[in-house]
Amino acid sequence: MTTDMMDELLADARERMHKSVEAIRNEFGSVRTGRASPALLDRIQVDYYGTATPLKQLATISSLRWSGTSQRRGGWRSATSVAT
Repeated sequence: MTTDMMDELLADARERMHKSVEAIRNEFGSVRTGRASPALLDRIQVDYYGTATPLKQLATISSLRWSGTSQRRGGWRSATSVAT
């Protein structure tokens, strides 16, 4: 096996690994780990005038977080929002 062939194989392997890592990051980004996240709805599509359209293009989506340890000091607040 020549050096050029080895370099080509290594470059191909690096590219495939990079794509695999990006794909798994995308998958893990929608995993729920304790609190709701608007990213959970990124893959949801709805019928909009006969066309499958991502929900995030049609609506503003946000989640709430608890911002205190007692009811006197804290409360529910908007944590994140996704808008188009």
